[in-house]
Amino acid sequence: ITMLKLFGMFFFCGLLSPSQEVLSGLSCAVSPGAMQNVLSDAILQNGLLQQHLQGLVLPNIMGEGGLLNAPTSITGLHLVKVRLPRLSVVLLPGIGVQLTIAAKLELSGNCLVGLLSELIDILVDVNITANIKCTNFESGTVQVVIEDCLCILGAIKIKLLSGLLSLSVNEIVLNQLTATLPGLLCPVVDIVVNLVNIQLLGTLNAVIPVGTAGTIHYQLASLPFTSGLFLGLDLD
Repeated sequence: ITMLKLFGMFFFCGLLSPSQEVLSGLSCAVSPGAMQNVLSDAILQNGLLQQHLQGLVLPNIMGEGGLLNAPTSITGLHLVKVRLPRLSVVLLPGIGVQLTIAAKLELSGNCLVGLLSELIDILVDVNITANIKCTNFESGTVQVVIEDCLCILGAIKIKLLSGLLSLSVNEIVLNQLTATLPGLLCPVVDIVVNLVNIQLLGTLNAVIPVGTAGTIHYQLASLPFTSGLFLGLDLD
């Protein structure tokens, strides 16, 4: 665990150089690529996003459509799986980090068209963009806040065994998901980002025993800062 923490610090910091003002400190420049790799591992590869989205319940969908424009209702709609998630990072100078997650969401529920009830599967493309800012530095810790979160829906595919759904139902489903998904997905992204912040602080703030020589204690010395080229960290 000790070696993993040391590796985590050097991997996350990327380029290390002595601080100009504090001889015992380190100034770290983290490239966007390194930041993207760290966040992708923490959020996607470790299943953190899937874990917190699993079973997400969506509001019922009501409308007119299907065969002969019959009344249609979709109930019990929930998230089954996050497919093909991808993560990208852009540094916002003086602000923080812009995190973008693109994925296909697999939804499942029950569909009632007229008097016929059956299972319905929905696959929808989503693109979530969140601006993340660090604030409230105290004793080596920072809080992260999401100042803006934008969720855009793309292509949508609906699978119903009977094939009774019409294009009008596709439009009803897309309109309903466009209205409800952002309010459901953005809070989950906020939770996930804060959990990752705790994990990374556990790597950046640590006491490492060094055999019989004693210990090494390092922690954040100030708020992280961003330029167009790197995320800057000062460690004591």
